[in-house]
Amino acid sequence: MSHITLDDFENITNWIPHSSGQPRLKLTQREGLNGKALKLDFDFKAALGFVTARKEFSFSLPDDYIICFDFRGNLSIKKFELKLIDQSGQNVWWYNSPHFEISDKWRNLSIKSNQIEFAWGPLGSNSDSITKAGAIELVFLG
Repeated sequence: MSHITLDDFENITNWIPHSSGQPRLKLTQREGLNGKALKLDFDFKAALGFVTARKEFSFSLPDDYIICFDFRGNLSIKKFELKLIDQSGQNVWWYNSPHFEISDKWRNLSIKSNQIEFAWGPLGSNSDSITKAGAIELVFLG
């Protein structure tokens, strides 16, 4: 399987923060495990909600793929989602992890294509897997 780097985080200006309700999110750059990293500083302010880091860019996905990234943190969340949005912006596939644990030690997460399923959109639940993405989102729910 060939390796393609989707983002080396040398430039994070194309990552867009979004939050719902009271939670707040700030995106900054810092040193990572190997090179630069995207840092998500968020605070749920003791309220329910979510924060999202989104990057719009086009990339093709083969039938079998693995999305890998290293992460660490000091927080408690209820859920993590990785979303792939097609180029129309209307169809979403996701990796949905309701029991996502984060610690202050670096950890690698490898998400296989068979762990990403169709979430919603006009294509309907009978849709095949995504072949061309138009955006990626990292979502944390508190």
